[in-house]
Amino acid sequence: MTFSRSFPTGLHNLASRASTEMASNRPGTVKSAVRALIETRLGGNLRFWASWRDATRENKFVREIANKLSASILKPTELRSQIRKPHADTLFILGSGASVEDLDPENFREINSQVSVGINAWPLHHFVPDFYAFEPVPEDDSDHYRTMSLLARPDILAKQPHVLFLKPRTQIEVDQFFQIPVKLRSRTLLYGRFQPSTRALRNLSSDLGRLIGKLEATNFPVVPDSGASIVRMAALGILMGFKRIVFVGVDLNNTHYFWERNPAHLARNGIEGFSSGQTRDTHETMERIKRPFIVTEMIQALATPGKARGTEILVASKNSELATIVGVYRFEERAVQPKI
Repeated sequence: MTFSRSFPTGLHNLASRASTEMASNRPGTVKSAVRALIETRLGGNLRFWASWRDATRENKFVREIANKLSASILKPTELRSQIRKPHADTLFILGSGASVEDLDPENFREINSQVSVGINAWPLHHFVPDFYAFEPVPEDDSDHYRTMSLLARPDILAKQPHVLFLKPRTQIEVDQFFQIPVKLRSRTLLYGRFQPSTRALRNLSSDLGRLIGKLEATNFPVVPDSGASIVRMAALGILMGFKRIVFVGVDLNNTHYFWERNPAHLARNGIEGFSSGQTRDTHETMERIKRPFIVTEMIQALATPGKARGTEILVASKNSELATIVGVYRFEERAVQPKI
Protein backbone atom coordinates (compact mmCIF):
# COMPACT_ATOMS: atom_id res chain seq x y z
CA MET A 1 0.00 0.00 0.00
CA THR A 2 1.47 3.33 -0.98
CA PHE A 3 1.54 6.19 1.46
CA SER A 4 -0.86 8.36 -0.53
CA ARG A 5 -3.59 5.70 -0.44
CA SER A 6 -3.83 6.06 3.32
CA PHE A 7 -5.58 9.40 2.76
CA PRO A 8 -9.07 9.98 1.36
CA THR A 9 -8.95 11.46 -2.14
CA GLY A 10 -10.11 14.90 -1.08
CA LEU A 11 -7.62 15.14 1.76
CA HIS A 12 -4.83 13.84 -0.45
CA ASN A 13 -5.58 16.49 -3.08
CA LEU A 14 -5.62 19.22 -0.46
CA ALA A 15 -2.34 17.96 1.00
CA SER A 16 -0.78 17.97 -2.46
CA ARG A 17 -1.98 21.49 -3.05
CA ALA A 18 -0.73 22.57 0.38
CA SER A 19 2.72 21.13 -0.16
CA THR A 20 2.92 22.77 -3.59
CA GLU A 21 1.93 26.11 -2.09
CA MET A 22 4.54 25.67 0.67
CA ALA A 23 7.27 25.11 -1.89
CA SER A 24 6.33 28.11 -4.02
CA ASN A 25 7.25 31.72 -3.48
CA ARG A 26 4.10 33.16 -5.02
CA PRO A 27 2.49 35.89 -2.91
CA GLY A 28 -1.25 35.96 -2.46
CA THR A 29 -4.14 35.13 -0.21
CA VAL A 30 -4.38 31.51 -1.39
CA LYS A 31 -0.90 30.70 -0.19
CA SER A 32 -1.49 32.48 3.12
CA ALA A 33 -4.82 30.71 3.63
CA VAL A 34 -3.32 27.30 2.90
CA ARG A 35 -0.44 27.99 5.25
CA ALA A 36 -2.82 29.08 8.00
CA LEU A 37 -4.84 25.90 7.50
CA ILE A 38 -1.96 23.47 7.67
CA GLU A 39 -0.50 25.14 10.79
CA THR A 40 -3.65 24.41 12.80
CA ARG A 41 -4.02 21.32 14.96
CA LEU A 42 -6.26 19.81 12.31
CA GLY A 43 -3.52 20.30 9.72
CA GLY A 44 -1.16 17.89 11.43
CA ASN A 45 -1.76 15.11 8.91
CA LEU A 46 -1.21 17.51 6.01
CA ARG A 47 2.12 18.64 7.46
CA PHE A 48 3.15 15.06 8.08
CA TRP A 49 2.23 14.01 4.54
CA ALA A 50 4.18 16.90 3.00
CA SER A 51 7.24 16.21 5.17
CA TRP A 52 7.19 12.49 4.56
CA ARG A 53 6.79 13.01 0.84
CA ASP A 54 10.01 15.04 0.91
CA ALA A 55 11.74 12.40 3.05
CA THR A 56 10.69 9.67 0.62
CA ARG A 57 11.96 11.63 -2.38
CA GLU A 58 15.25 12.27 -0.59
CA ASN A 59 15.55 8.58 0.22
CA LYS A 60 15.17 7.74 -3.46
CA PHE A 61 17.65 10.41 -4.51
CA VAL A 62 20.29 9.27 -2.00
CA ARG A 63 19.99 5.70 -3.26
CA GLU A 64 20.33 6.82 -6.88
CA ILE A 65 23.46 8.86 -6.12
CA ALA A 66 24.93 6.03 -4.05
CA ASN A 67 24.40 3.64 -6.94
CA LYS A 68 26.18 5.99 -9.38
CA LEU A 69 29.10 6.43 -6.99
CA SER A 70 29.21 2.75 -5.99
CA ALA A 71 28.80 3.93 -2.40
CA SER A 72 26.89 2.55 0.57
CA ILE A 73 24.02 4.35 2.30
CA LEU A 74 23.47 5.17 5.95
CA LYS A 75 21.23 2.83 7.93
CA PRO A 76 21.06 4.20 11.50
CA THR A 77 20.41 0.88 13.26
CA GLU A 78 23.18 -0.86 11.34
CA LEU A 79 25.69 1.92 12.03
CA ARG A 80 25.10 1.52 15.77
CA SER A 81 25.94 -2.18 15.58
CA GLN A 82 28.92 -1.63 13.26
CA ILE A 83 30.54 0.64 15.84
CA ARG A 84 31.68 -2.12 18.15
CA LYS A 85 30.97 -0.50 21.48
CA PRO A 86 27.89 -2.38 22.64
CA HIS A 87 27.96 -0.88 26.14
CA ALA A 88 28.27 2.74 24.98
CA ASP A 89 25.19 4.80 25.83
CA THR A 90 26.35 8.30 24.88
CA LEU A 91 26.96 9.98 21.53
CA PHE A 92 29.38 12.92 21.65
CA ILE A 93 28.90 15.35 18.75
CA LEU A 94 32.21 17.14 18.23
CA GLY A 95 32.00 20.65 16.81
CA SER A 96 34.80 23.11 16.12
CA GLY A 97 34.13 25.79 18.73
CA ALA A 98 36.95 27.20 20.87
CA SER A 99 35.52 25.51 23.99
CA VAL A 100 37.04 22.25 22.70
CA GLU A 101 40.30 23.56 24.15
CA ASP A 102 38.77 23.48 27.65
CA LEU A 103 38.78 19.66 27.56
CA ASP A 104 41.66 17.75 29.12
CA PRO A 105 43.08 14.31 28.19
CA GLU A 106 40.86 12.59 30.76
CA ASN A 107 37.78 14.11 29.11
CA PHE A 108 38.88 12.73 25.75
CA ARG A 109 39.44 9.30 27.29
CA GLU A 110 35.83 9.40 28.45
CA ILE A 111 34.66 10.46 24.98
CA ASN A 112 36.71 7.63 23.48
CA SER A 113 35.00 5.12 25.77
CA GLN A 114 31.67 6.13 24.26
CA VAL A 115 30.68 6.84 20.62
CA SER A 116 31.67 10.11 18.96
CA VAL A 117 31.23 11.89 15.65
CA GLY A 118 33.47 14.71 14.40
CA ILE A 119 31.73 17.28 12.21
CA ASN A 120 33.18 18.97 9.11
CA ALA A 121 36.51 20.56 10.18
CA TRP A 122 37.06 18.10 13.03
CA PRO A 123 39.92 16.24 11.19
CA LEU A 124 42.07 19.24 12.14
CA HIS A 125 41.94 17.90 15.71
CA HIS A 126 44.19 15.09 16.91
CA PHE A 127 41.34 13.09 18.48
CA VAL A 128 39.97 10.45 16.11
CA PRO A 129 36.25 9.77 16.66
CA ASP A 130 34.26 6.67 15.72
CA PHE A 131 32.89 8.41 12.64
CA TYR A 132 33.11 11.71 10.82
CA ALA A 133 30.26 13.66 9.20
CA PHE A 134 30.83 16.00 6.27
CA GLU A 135 28.65 18.46 4.43
CA PRO A 136 30.25 19.23 1.04
CA VAL A 137 30.73 22.90 0.19
CA PRO A 138 29.51 24.43 -3.10
CA GLU A 139 32.76 26.24 -4.04
CA ASP A 140 36.27 24.90 -4.52
CA ASP A 141 37.89 28.08 -3.15
CA SER A 142 36.76 27.34 0.41
CA ASP A 143 39.22 25.94 2.95
CA HIS A 144 36.55 23.36 3.75
CA TYR A 145 36.77 22.06 0.17
CA ARG A 146 39.74 19.79 0.97
CA THR A 147 38.87 18.86 4.53
CA MET A 148 38.11 15.26 3.52
CA SER A 149 41.69 14.82 2.33
CA LEU A 150 42.85 15.23 5.95
CA LEU A 151 41.40 11.78 6.60
CA ALA A 152 44.55 10.35 4.98
CA ARG A 153 46.43 10.97 8.22
CA PRO A 154 48.02 7.67 9.40
CA ASP A 155 46.37 7.76 12.84
CA ILE A 156 42.94 8.22 11.25
CA LEU A 157 43.46 5.43 8.73
CA ALA A 158 44.64 3.14 11.51
CA LYS A 159 41.39 3.58 13.46
CA GLN A 160 39.21 3.04 10.37
CA PRO A 161 36.34 5.36 11.31
CA HIS A 162 33.12 5.45 9.37
CA VAL A 163 32.50 8.54 7.23
CA LEU A 164 29.05 10.05 6.73
CA PHE A 165 28.82 12.21 3.62
CA LEU A 166 25.78 14.35 2.85
CA LYS A 167 24.67 13.38 -0.63
CA PRO A 168 26.47 15.42 -3.32
CA ARG A 169 24.40 17.41 -5.81
CA THR A 170 27.03 18.99 -8.09
CA GLN A 171 30.31 17.97 -9.70
CA ILE A 172 32.25 20.04 -7.13
CA GLU A 173 30.54 18.13 -4.34
CA VAL A 174 31.20 14.80 -6.08
CA ASP A 175 34.87 15.78 -6.33
CA GLN A 176 34.93 16.22 -2.56
CA PHE A 177 33.48 12.75 -2.09
CA PHE A 178 36.41 11.29 -4.01
CA GLN A 179 38.86 13.11 -1.73
CA ILE A 180 37.96 10.57 0.93
CA PRO A 181 40.92 8.15 1.07
CA VAL A 182 40.39 4.86 -0.76
CA LYS A 183 41.12 3.01 2.49
CA LEU A 184 38.02 4.62 4.02
CA ARG A 185 35.81 4.53 0.94
CA SER A 186 34.21 1.21 1.91
CA ARG A 187 33.32 2.72 5.30
CA THR A 188 31.72 5.82 3.76
CA LEU A 189 27.95 6.16 3.95
CA LEU A 190 25.79 8.62 2.00
CA TYR A 191 22.78 10.18 3.66
CA GLY A 192 20.20 12.88 2.97
CA ARG A 193 18.14 15.50 4.74
CA PHE A 194 14.71 17.09 4.64
CA GLN A 195 13.03 19.98 6.40
CA PRO A 196 9.82 19.65 8.44
CA SER A 197 7.00 21.29 6.53
CA THR A 198 5.76 23.39 9.45
CA ARG A 199 6.82 27.01 9.79
CA ALA A 200 5.22 27.42 13.23
CA LEU A 201 7.47 26.84 16.22
CA ARG A 202 4.54 25.54 18.27
CA ASN A 203 4.18 22.57 15.88
CA LEU A 204 7.85 21.76 15.43
CA SER A 205 8.44 19.37 18.31
CA SER A 206 5.33 17.25 17.79
CA ASP A 207 5.91 17.11 14.03
CA LEU A 208 9.51 16.00 14.54
CA GLY A 209 8.31 13.33 16.93
CA ARG A 210 6.00 11.82 14.31
CA LEU A 211 8.66 11.98 11.64
CA ILE A 212 11.33 10.36 13.81
CA GLY A 213 8.89 7.57 14.63
CA LYS A 214 8.35 6.95 10.92
CA LEU A 215 12.09 7.07 10.23
CA GLU A 216 12.68 4.48 12.97
CA ALA A 217 10.29 2.13 11.19
CA THR A 218 11.80 2.59 7.71
CA ASN A 219 15.53 3.00 8.51
CA PHE A 220 15.75 5.51 5.64
CA PRO A 221 19.17 7.15 5.05
CA VAL A 222 17.66 10.59 5.75
CA VAL A 223 17.30 12.83 8.80
CA PRO A 224 15.37 16.03 9.56
CA ASP A 225 17.33 19.24 9.19
CA SER A 226 17.23 23.01 9.19
CA GLY A 227 20.61 23.74 7.65
CA ALA A 228 22.86 22.60 10.52
CA SER A 229 25.11 19.56 10.79
CA ILE A 230 24.59 19.30 14.56
CA VAL A 231 20.82 19.04 14.07
CA ARG A 232 21.26 16.16 11.63
CA MET A 233 23.64 14.35 13.97
CA ALA A 234 21.34 14.88 16.96
CA ALA A 235 18.44 13.37 15.02
CA LEU A 236 20.70 10.50 14.00
CA GLY A 237 21.69 9.95 17.64
CA ILE A 238 18.03 9.64 18.59
CA LEU A 239 17.44 7.16 15.75
CA MET A 240 20.50 5.17 16.87
CA GLY A 241 18.98 4.85 20.32
CA PHE A 242 21.60 6.55 22.49
CA LYS A 243 20.72 7.38 26.08
CA ARG A 244 22.57 10.70 25.89
CA ILE A 245 23.64 13.08 23.17
CA VAL A 246 26.33 15.55 24.25
CA PHE A 247 27.43 18.53 22.17
CA VAL A 248 31.13 19.35 22.49
CA GLY A 249 32.59 22.48 20.91
CA VAL A 250 29.15 23.69 19.85
CA ASP A 251 29.26 27.25 21.20
CA LEU A 252 27.03 29.14 18.71
CA ASN A 253 27.28 32.48 20.56
CA ASN A 254 30.60 33.27 18.88
CA THR A 255 32.66 32.25 15.87
CA HIS A 256 35.94 31.37 17.58
CA TYR A 257 37.42 27.97 16.71
CA PHE A 258 39.73 25.50 18.43
CA TRP A 259 42.48 25.87 15.82
CA GLU A 260 42.43 29.64 16.30
CA ARG A 261 42.83 29.25 20.04
CA ASN A 262 45.53 26.62 19.56
CA PRO A 263 47.37 26.87 16.19
CA ALA A 264 49.21 23.63 16.98
CA HIS A 265 46.24 21.86 15.41
CA LEU A 266 47.08 23.46 12.07
CA ALA A 267 50.81 22.82 12.36
CA ARG A 268 50.16 19.14 13.06
CA ASN A 269 48.38 18.88 9.72
CA GLY A 270 50.94 20.97 7.81
CA ILE A 271 48.50 23.85 7.38
CA GLU A 272 49.36 27.51 7.88
CA GLY A 273 45.82 28.80 8.12
CA PHE A 274 42.21 27.64 7.91
CA SER A 275 39.25 29.94 7.32
CA SER A 276 35.98 28.91 8.94
CA GLY A 277 33.99 30.84 6.35
CA GLN A 278 32.01 32.61 9.08
CA THR A 279 31.65 36.35 8.50
CA ARG A 280 29.59 37.41 11.53
CA ASP A 281 30.03 37.37 15.30
CA THR A 282 27.37 34.69 15.77
CA HIS A 283 27.26 31.39 13.97
CA GLU A 284 25.36 31.39 10.67
CA THR A 285 23.02 28.65 11.91
CA MET A 286 21.66 31.20 14.40
CA GLU A 287 20.38 33.38 11.54
CA ARG A 288 17.02 32.95 9.81
CA ILE A 289 18.14 34.19 6.42
CA LYS A 290 18.46 30.69 4.94
CA ARG A 291 16.38 28.58 7.33
CA PRO A 292 12.88 28.53 8.83
CA PHE A 293 14.19 27.67 12.32
CA ILE A 294 17.51 28.56 13.92
CA VAL A 295 19.64 25.78 15.34
CA THR A 296 18.69 26.33 19.00
CA GLU A 297 15.00 26.04 18.12
CA MET A 298 15.62 22.78 16.28
CA ILE A 299 17.65 21.30 19.15
CA GLN A 300 15.05 22.33 21.71
CA ALA A 301 12.31 20.84 19.54
CA LEU A 302 14.25 17.56 19.17
CA ALA A 303 14.71 17.30 22.93
CA THR A 304 11.06 16.39 23.56
CA PRO A 305 10.73 13.45 21.11
CA GLY A 306 14.24 12.45 22.15
CA LYS A 307 13.21 12.27 25.79
CA ALA A 308 10.13 10.27 24.84
CA ARG A 309 12.49 7.68 23.33
CA GLY A 310 14.85 7.73 26.30
CA THR A 311 17.44 10.14 24.87
CA GLU A 312 18.64 13.19 26.80
CA ILE A 313 20.33 16.07 24.97
CA LEU A 314 23.14 17.89 26.80
CA VAL A 315 25.99 20.30 26.10
CA ALA A 316 29.54 20.09 27.47
CA SER A 317 30.24 23.83 27.86
CA LYS A 318 28.23 25.94 30.28
CA ASN A 319 29.12 28.95 28.12
CA SER A 320 27.47 27.55 25.00
CA GLU A 321 24.27 29.13 23.76
CA LEU A 322 22.76 25.66 24.05
CA ALA A 323 23.27 25.77 27.83
CA THR A 324 20.27 28.11 27.99
CA ILE A 325 17.93 25.39 26.72
CA VAL A 326 19.46 22.00 27.66
CA GLY A 327 21.39 20.67 30.64
CA VAL A 328 25.17 20.83 30.99
CA TYR A 329 27.08 17.56 30.94
CA ARG A 330 29.71 16.97 33.60
CA PHE A 331 32.49 14.63 32.62
CA GLU A 332 33.14 11.63 34.85
CA GLU A 333 30.44 12.51 37.38
CA ARG A 334 27.69 11.99 34.79
CA ALA A 335 25.76 14.63 36.71
CA VAL A 336 23.69 17.27 34.97
CA GLN A 337 23.43 20.89 35.93
CA PRO A 338 19.90 22.25 35.57
CA LYS A 339 19.34 24.43 32.53
CA ILE A 340 19.37 28.17 33.10
